[in-house]
Amino acid sequence: MEYEREITVEVTCTLDELESKLKWFGFGVVDQYDVKDIYMVDKNFKYEENNLELLKHCILIRNVIEKDKNLKMITYKYKEYNENEEIVNEAKVNCSIESIDEAKELFESINYEELIRVNDHLIVYSNGIDEFMVQLVNNKHIYIEIEEHCNYIDKKYMSIEAMKSVISKYNIPIKDNNYYAKKAEVELIESRQ
Repeated sequence: MEYEREITVEVTCTLDELESKLKWFGFGVVDQYDVKDIYMVDKNFKYEENNLELLKHCILIRNVIEKDKNLKMITYKYKEYNENEEIVNEAKVNCSIESIDEAKELFESINYEELIRVNDHLIVYSNGIDEFMVQLVNNKHIYIEIEEHCNYIDKKYMSIEAMKSVISKYNIPIKDNNYYAKKAEVELIESRQ
């Protein structure tokens, strides 16, 4: 697995307000696509007192829907956290599959069950200087993710602090000054209410 660094923040303004702010700073949309994840977990693994530990044991059945292609895969995400629940190491491994339904059936046959579903509409923005992804999660939450390696401009953020500075540079309002928002954990907590 190749480790990567990224930050994820939850935005506290509306999508219209965010888009207006980004336009003012010269950002434009460079790509859009959808990612639909089904989180599967072994039925025997019941570590519910710690949501992050539970999510670390999930396998994702993922469908990435782009304009001209539809990718289906099984994904394992590896994450390590420090004592403040900040992500210090993360990586993922993908395996292409032919059918979402057949993959789900396979995992169910080996005693896995569906934990949650997370549907993201992803909009990649760039102004030629910076790049990040706005994520509309389950039509309820808005996040911004900044990855170490940019995909649409020739840039690499050299540190977590450099990624954090992008958020402050463009005055993006974020929830609780948290640069390690955990989308899946939020969805898991909400699914149990």
